[in-house]
Amino acid sequence: MIEGIGKSRLITMLVGIILILAVFTVITNAEDKALTDIDLTVEDEVLKVSGTAVGLDEVVVEFYLYTTEVQDGMRAHRPQTVTVGEDGHFELFLERGGEERYHGNRPGNYIVRVTGEGVDPVDKILEIPGIARNVIVKIDDGNVITISGTAVGLGEVVVEFYLYTTEVQDGMRAHRPQTVLVGEDGQFQLTLERGGEERYHGNRAGRYIIRVAGEGVSPVDTPLLVLTDIWGHWAQEDINKLIALGINGYPDGTFRPDNKITKAELATILVKAYKLQGSMDSMYEDTTGHWANNDISIVVNFGLMELETQEVFGVNNTVTGSDFIKILDNLSEHINKALVNDNEMEDISKELSRAEAISLLLNSF
Repeated sequence: MIEGIGKSRLITMLVGIILILAVFTVITNAEDKALTDIDLTVEDEVLKVSGTAVGLDEVVVEFYLYTTEVQDGMRAHRPQTVTVGEDGHFELFLERGGEERYHGNRPGNYIVRVTGEGVDPVDKILEIPGIARNVIVKIDDGNVITISGTAVGLGEVVVEFYLYTTEVQDGMRAHRPQTVLVGEDGQFQLTLERGGEERYHGNRAGRYIIRVAGEGVSPVDTPLLVLTDIWGHWAQEDINKLIALGINGYPDGTFRPDNKITKAELATILVKAYKLQGSMDSMYEDTTGHWANNDISIVVNFGLMELETQEVFGVNNTVTGSDFIKILDNLSEHINKALVNDNEMEDISKELSRAEAISLLLNSF
């Protein structure tokens, strides 16, 4: 019979049978692979990811931050490879804050994706309840304060005011706490008028703490520096941005926005506004023991500001528009960002006020 069929035809038939068997094996193996019963639990700040993986030796657990859907181009955060047991079960335990931790230090919605070779990934939403740290405190029109932020897994938050302090300590009494409902989108907002019936205590200059608290979650404290001479000022919003970065006013509760800015003041603003870090070992005749010595050393070493002489910085010298343009050009090169305005000034020889310098600096990139 073999002779009747012919050797070449027989080889063709055998190759065909082998291909059919190979395809059948691939399909069978694919059908035998599956991810099922994926479960997420959080207990005592330990996340447990478990499930069943049929036909797989290992799975990969991926984390996608602050989202409810994995989209193309998203980068997984700290993927973990997990061995599947002989019974097809796998478990992964991650401690919040541990070396191989899940990114659960900030509240929000995360995607935990379990995937394996040859199977479709399974996505689960992990909700971390709490109040986001970036609570926004904004003062408009001199008298209205708006406090807004994000609260995950909470129906309401309580906004508390602590007067004339930089830290909430045990036993302190909150001033006029306000209960605020959280929207379906997780956002909350409270608007209070200075001097209104439900007012915030901002009639006197000083430092305050605004605390946003919620049941079962850690509170978030935001400092508020109330200054008496920026209400209604044209640069008030920019000044408040600087205050949030740690730029202080004067001890008498003023900011003096129309005073001429000094080189020492500008050096500190540059360092804090752009989080500059560097060598602080330079000393000049007029900076030793000066409150801005470290910041001056940083900006000089970065080439952002110039010395008046080889040994003198000129801490109390004012800054002209021409000086400022050079500083912005140097800063643009250092932070690798292009200037978005041409810094046109009516008179570049004019000495800049604190408000003018701050506004130009914050709106130039």
